[in-house]
Amino acid sequence: MNKEIEALKAELERERNQRIMFQEFYAAERAKTDGTKSDVRLTIPEGFRAENITVENGVIRYELVPIKKEYPKSWEELRKVSGYYANELLEISDLDEYSTKCEDNKNIYPTYGQTYAYVVLLPQLLQLVRAYNDDEYVCLDGSKHYIQGYIYNGKVKIGHACYDATPFVFNKEEQRDLFLETFEPLIIEFYEYAFNIKK
Repeated sequence: MNKEIEALKAELERERNQRIMFQEFYAAERAKTDGTKSDVRLTIPEGFRAENITVENGVIRYELVPIKKEYPKSWEELRKVSGYYANELLEISDLDEYSTKCEDNKNIYPTYGQTYAYVVLLPQLLQLVRAYNDDEYVCLDGSKHYIQGYIYNGKVKIGHACYDATPFVFNKEEQRDLFLETFEPLIIEFYEYAFNIKK
């Protein structure tokens, strides 16, 4: 179904481009035959640029080439960031257009929810995880016990994970289960904000 839709979109875009080229050709021919001077403007579809433009016998020919979007390859290439910041009192503020040249701006999150999740909720949960691990450092050696959040039907679900792509890691299964039983609402709230379900 998606391939059919994409093919239909591509066909409609080709037809639109042909209409544009015909209109430009007609304007150039009219100017040539009635002796009036006419400026011909190329109308290029968004996301494309014209290359190899030639005019021969009043016919304008060009090739439409998609413009490749350039993504930043470093923090500095972003140049400006907007989003949210939490101060030392955990008050979250909306910030707009801050320079990436300033080191102090590296703690601006894109959304309010991410700021709340990672600045307010995650540190609480990590300290609680540490307490449930009896203040021991948890080595991620694959034999540990994990809690993972995921989205199912638009809602956050919490489960036992068998991989270490989570900050909620426990040395013992009993510690994990007791933590989950005690703090499931807080864990769900963290994931809801982190996944931008709550805003």
